[in-house]
Amino acid sequence: MKQIFTFLFLTCFALTSFSQSIIYEQHFDNSITALPTNWTTTGTDWIADTSNASTGYTGASGGTNIVIKNLSATGSYTLTTNDISTIGFQNINVIWGARHTINFPVSGSTIQSFDYSIDGGATWTNAPFIQNASNSIWALTNNDINISLPVSASNAATLRFRWVANIVNSTAGGTYRIDDFLVKGDAANGINNLDVNPSFSFFYNSANGVSIQNNASINLCFTLYNLYGQIVLQQANITSSSSIAIPYANQIYIAVLQSNRKRIVQQILSN
Repeated sequence: MKQIFTFLFLTCFALTSFSQSIIYEQHFDNSITALPTNWTTTGTDWIADTSNASTGYTGASGGTNIVIKNLSATGSYTLTTNDISTIGFQNINVIWGARHTINFPVSGSTIQSFDYSIDGGATWTNAPFIQNASNSIWALTNNDINISLPVSASNAATLRFRWVANIVNSTAGGTYRIDDFLVKGDAANGINNLDVNPSFSFFYNSANGVSIQNNASINLCFTLYNLYGQIVLQQANITSSSSIAIPYANQIYIAVLQSNRKRIVQQILSN
């Protein structure tokens, strides 16, 4: 599917670049004085804090962040998110901002693992990532590269994440902070867009073929692919609502309707 979309952008709108949709975001806004709803922690050692607000990376929200300190007793402390649905999305990625002080690892404290669960926390799988330098500077984790999850995280109704901190008590008072946690993905069968209000759509039926609704009279391109990624039909410069006949019956196609700001993807079975 990635090959299909790459070719599509070259044939329809050469200058278009689409980002992944944000499925879930948690910025720990200033109204938060404790963990967000349905986030949990072992003990009370991961806490909301307003000092050392996030800054310096794209999307840094400032204000409240979640912190754990190595002033805590020696032991393992887990911070777990609420359940997040990725139904209808694939190629799931996550990223967050982090601030890691030198005094945190000096005594041996570490973020032992970042894990995900697709069954509501019954079982966990490690998601490897590159930890920020312990320099007290806010930065996006994993060297500002999204952490890609396996295909099992796609179309999951109860995807959950956790950070596991291994604390070695120290009076030095090192900290690890997180902010701006994002879960992103590609729409598996639907809308992937940068527009707030969709202005066009399409649907298929056997009588009329593909019916395109162009409510804003913008320039659209419709492309029909077979399952080998080959273009079966393409019509560009669609500026009004219209219908397009499907050439062959009893076939499965990938249909894509796009402007220079949005794409809608559907799998259709012609009949």
